[in-house]
Formats: sequence, structure tokens, C-alpha cells
Amino acid sequence: MIRKLVSYYADTKEPEAAEGDTLFLEIGNSHLACLVKGSYSQQVEAFELFELNKEMTDWADIFFEFKNLSVILNHTYKETHCFYNFQEAVIIPESKFSISAAEDFLSLIYGENTRDEIKHDTIATGDQMVNAYRIKKSLQEWVGRQFILYQPHHIYTKILADLFAGEISVTPILKIQIYASHFIATVTQNGKLLLIQSFQYQSADDILYYVMNILKQFHINAADAHIDICGMIQPDSILYQQLNQMFGQMSVETINPADAAAFIHPDYPLHFFTPFFKLAV
Repeated sequence: MIRKLVSYYADTKEPEAAEGDTLFLEIGNSHLACLVKGSYSQQVEAFELFELNKEMTDWADIFFEFKNLSVILNHTYKETHCFYNFQEAVIIPESKFSISAAEDFLSLIYGENTRDEIKHDTIATGDQMVNAYRIKKSLQEWVGRQFILYQPHHIYTKILADLFAGEISVTPILKIQIYASHFIATVTQNGKLLLIQSFQYQSADDILYYVMNILKQFHINAADAHIDICGMIQPDSILYQQLNQMFGQMSVETINPADAAAFIHPDYPLHFFTPFFKLAV
């Protein structure tokens, strides 16, 4: 079964006004998230976060429960964006991209799979790149039935679009977004992207191991680097303290309190919800 962890709904609006809103949906192996951005307020006016049972692997069963539990999905929206948060993705230079090349790269890295559909996003940067990724056909079919007109994206595409929207520092920067059972690491140095990858974990020690291995792989001295974190990490946790001691600089990417009504929760700090909030900005 799936469990609703967080829910927030702003004051009820007239149906005509609500139909102009935008829905943002994020789908991952361990979570489902829904956000509604108001057409007039341009703020997140509704938010739901669901936790998935690890034993659930049938997307038809997952979405049956999801639709029954979600208030947000009971409404219609002018525009829908669906972000897929799965690890089977590869960044390819646009000059080297083709569907057959993407299929070959994905098969080489993650193994062959005929039950998945290959999709891709173009990432607008100084050096054009394409994010090619695989989605289970059963998942793609459900989303297509639920939302006749929607825009699919991969979460890496959003992360990289935000990254390249600003100036990339020469200083080595490791950015990690932490979710319930995986985290996404992005590494930049000398103004270049070195890595974006998802890592599965079972304990905080796993996260620390992967971080140290990334530093070793790219010959980065932690004392000279900056780590930027957000997502599901508590400020009083041992992992937080270890990362703070390890790196020369550490920052926590959080939400502007003025935009935070949908994300204020007694059990979680605001930076828990930064990865979801950024989908709508």
C-alpha cells in the first residue's frame, strides 16, 4: 500500500479559476508527489507527498491506490508536467544523439530491457546536451490515460536546467538531493559538469561512502570543495555533521519562507521539500 506523508490544500477556489492551474507530478520508485501552482497567485496552492511500499512493483496497483488517496488528482488542470525520478538515464552530447544511440548507451549501462520506453529531453546549455532515459511502458500508459495532454521530463533535466541557468563556479561543487531510498549527486568543477547520477542507499553510512567515492573518483579534496544539500536529511543527524566537518564549505538549499505555506510541517524542515518545490519554479 502507499501512505500519504504530507498534504496541504489552500482555500477552495471557484472551479473556473482552478482549471487554469498547473499540475506538477513527480514519480519515483519510493515516492509520488503532486503540486498545484495557482494561475493567479503563481504559488504552490496544494501539495501531496506519498511514500511507496518497497514491495509494490506493479504500477497499475500503485496508481489505483494513488488516485483513490489523492485529492489533487480529482481536479482538471490547464497544464500538466510529469517528472520521472529514475536512475536509468544518460547524458549525451546533442551531436552524438539519436534514438538508436540512446538505446545502445542505456543498454550498455543498465542492461537490455524491452519492457521500457525510451524518451529524451534536450538540455539548453552552452554545449547542447540530451538526457535520454527509460520509463516502464505500463507507467507511461497510465500517465497517458490519466493526462491526455502532458509534458514528460526527467528529474535530471530540471536539475541541470537550474544548474546551467546560473554561473557555474570554478570551485568543485557537489550537490546532493536526498530522497527516502536514493539520492541524486551532481558534480561540477571549473565550470563543467562532471557527473549526475542516482545512488540507492539503505543507511546514512551508504550515502557517506558514495560521497567519499565520488571525491576519490574525481580527485577532489573535500577541504577545497563545496557541498550543497537538500531533501530528506535532518540537521541534527550524524550524516549532516559528518558532511559539515568533511567539506570546506556546506550550504543547505531551502525554500523562501514567503513561498513556504504548502511545505510547513511540524515533522520536517523546509529543505526536505526543496526538490519538489523547485519543480514549480
